[in-house]
Amino acid sequence: DLSTFAFLQEKGISHRDVKPQNIIFFEKKGKGSKNLYKITDFGEAKINNRKNGLIRDNYEDNTLKQTVRGTELYMSPLLFNTLRNTREIDIKYNPYKNDVYSLGLCILLAASLSYIPLYQIREIKSMDKIKSDIEGSLNKLYSKTFINLILVMLEINEKFRPDFIELNSWINNHYFSQ
Repeated sequence: DLSTFAFLQEKGISHRDVKPQNIIFFEKKGKGSKNLYKITDFGEAKINNRKNGLIRDNYEDNTLKQTVRGTELYMSPLLFNTLRNTREIDIKYNPYKNDVYSLGLCILLAASLSYIPLYQIREIKSMDKIKSDIEGSLNKLYSKTFINLILVMLEINEKFRPDFIELNSWINNHYFSQ
């Protein structure tokens, strides 16, 4: 359920340290009960710029110069490579799209039950290779739609990766229109 992240984005809040340790799962028992997920540890969170009380919805407007924050293993390629190669403290990036990438890695970890794909993806520079590797390891276990969701979230190029609001639309179009 991405509604919490979309809600945070609507309020102009980016988490900036999405990782499995910061997502708590509560299993609900009983007929009609839904499982509950809670996001924790807002120590790196940031309230981002707003225009007229609303988050700007233009990609360039949402690309803000900010401090690189988060756990290295779950950083988007842009943040990880900046940290690894330049040691820059402040760069321009879309914090919501970075959080989407981080959550995509969390989902991949849960689906594969292994950290190996996370480390392998870190070294890959081609979406075709990422697609091939993820499909190869998850194809027999999960639906094509679920695998495509992971791939959308793990898009290398931030400009083509959705934020949480766009991702909710993607999910509604792909899961609920069938």
